[in-house]
Amino acid sequence: MTDLWQNLAALTTPLVLYGTGDGADKILDTMEAKGLHADGVFASDGFVRKRTFRGMPVLSYREALARFGEQMTVLVAFGSSRPEVLERFAYLAARHTLYVPDVPVAGGELFDAAFVEAHREAIDEVRTLWADESSRRLYDAVWEAKQYGSWEALLREVSDEDAIFSLLHPESFTLALDLGAYVGDTAEELIERAPSLKTVIAVEPDERNFTKLCFATAASGKVEPHFAAAWHCREALSFRRGGGRGIRGAKGEKTVTVMGMTADELLAGRRPDYIKIDVEGAERQAIAGCKSCLAHAPALRIALYHKSADLFEIPLLIHRLNARYDLYLRRKLSVPAWDLDLIAVRKETDDV
Repeated sequence: MTDLWQNLAALTTPLVLYGTGDGADKILDTMEAKGLHADGVFASDGFVRKRTFRGMPVLSYREALARFGEQMTVLVAFGSSRPEVLERFAYLAARHTLYVPDVPVAGGELFDAAFVEAHREAIDEVRTLWADESSRRLYDAVWEAKQYGSWEALLREVSDEDAIFSLLHPESFTLALDLGAYVGDTAEELIERAPSLKTVIAVEPDERNFTKLCFATAASGKVEPHFAAAWHCREALSFRRGGGRGIRGAKGEKTVTVMGMTADELLAGRRPDYIKIDVEGAERQAIAGCKSCLAHAPALRIALYHKSADLFEIPLLIHRLNARYDLYLRRKLSVPAWDLDLIAVRKETDDV
């Protein structure tokens, strides 16, 4: 079994990153750990600005083409779902060998060949849990994209919001829980799609986002905002200023303290019809805080892309907490394999 990093090591063509920033830093760190060397980096024209990145001059695409030629291998080093950016990626893929390295958003293990071998039993078990063939096809495509950096795999088996909500049946929701509510966009969309919805309990730990959330959703009168972090217990948590989640901030970083709270505490005995969880890598802790309400099998939408093991550990966790769920995997088109969600709905044969 091989992976992207082993395959890159076998190439003799120049390895050139497209993009700078946090994603590029993570890719370069991984390359160094794997004994690989990047030959250059280029950016879109508006981001060149005569600067350097990790000691390399940031080139325009035209400059990179002149320096490295058509034979260069392009490594996409940032994420996007914007149509014009995806078109740019497609253009590069048609002209060069293009890979999309997958490095964990929230840190942790790399999805390489050794990782797959170490977790093969769990990966195979989850494949048997998916409720439809579309989920199985997507599961295989995401696995291929993560392990091999495959651009083509990222284009397979994608869905839009209408298709995702058709699984959730929001017309029956009256009470919803939005963990990781950001600026209120997901709460607002849910209100539009759920005509019977009376309350969305919206939880957001970033102060700036929370302020925007309160402002954006005030008119509906249906959002109950909480400045807190979804967690497995009541506990004061330290976050890196700027939105990064961390129980301990890195040395020298400015941190802010936010109260961690469980969903069960926030609900105070209320019974939700729907829970959305997208909390930047703390999904397991947030799920642990939902144990009481999960007993009633509310519909779930849980992000599966922040850590490598999310793809199989979170579906297994939900299945073991409540086997009355049908599990689906859905993803909106993005690069890399972000916007990947577990959709869990109560089995039709379950009358509880």
